[in-house]
Amino acid sequence: MATTTHGNLTVSASGDAAERRLALAGRLDETVALVDHLGGWGAEVVVLETAGIQAINSLGIREWMHFVAGLNGGGARLVHEKCSEVLVEQMCFIPAVRAGGAVRSFHAPYYCQRCDLESSALIDVEIHGEGLRAMKAPGLPCPQCKGAMTLADVPERIFAFLVEH
Repeated sequence: MATTTHGNLTVSASGDAAERRLALAGRLDETVALVDHLGGWGAEVVVLETAGIQAINSLGIREWMHFVAGLNGGGARLVHEKCSEVLVEQMCFIPAVRAGGAVRSFHAPYYCQRCDLESSALIDVEIHGEGLRAMKAPGLPCPQCKGAMTLADVPERIFAFLVEH
């Protein structure tokens, strides 16, 4: 695995020309120039793991959209895994952020009333897809007290990116 730093973002790349996995961590902002690396990161399938993205500003999301459009333009099929909450928020408002890629899993804010824990829960779209597209949040067990956690936001705001327009 090769790890490189691009401004405030770290990218760990692995795989080959058939499938490349890119794990991103840090901030997507004006210091990031991902488009400059399209040639080295292209593949038939590019899996974008974005759980580590902590913040995004307007210049960062613009750079991201150019990056995923460039991967698509190079013939890659995009797959999004472990999408961070901040990227999911952008996907809901700007369809180009997803760039037509399939979302396998994403993080969403959950809350446990029993122990007052706020947590970012990973949701598997294959397992919960039908309910998610109907704007029904899956019930998840609290990692701390094993009580029932509930979505800490409005489902329509979090799951909107899963509904095809």
